[in-house]
Amino acid sequence: MIRSQVVVVYGQAVWTKLVEPEWRNGTALHYVMQDAYFGTTSELAPLLQSGFVIGVATWGTVVLETAIVVCVLGNSPLRRAGLACAVVLHGGIAVVLGLVSFGLVMLGFVAAAASGRHRQR
Repeated sequence: MIRSQVVVVYGQAVWTKLVEPEWRNGTALHYVMQDAYFGTTSELAPLLQSGFVIGVATWGTVVLETAIVVCVLGNSPLRRAGLACAVVLHGGIAVVLGLVSFGLVMLGFVAAAASGRHRQR
């Protein structure tokens, strides 16, 4: 059950990103980084001014979320790869945006899905 929940959460995240022009053209994270509340720290701001870095980070987010969906549906080694993708994704969010508690909750969510210790019905 938890695997299907992970698929829905991350699948929906990918879908809603792909229908937005800013995500498709690779500029969405530029706007997130400029947000007064959720924006990045002043120490990281110069690095994130590069259009290339923003494009890679924007599309990297979509790729990692897609990988999590695919990996969680797979066998145990693939699920562990999905957990590694979640660590990269949410670790980056924690460092760049400071959303540490969100990252930890989402890592726990994916870790539970990746563990394979769920009762199969």
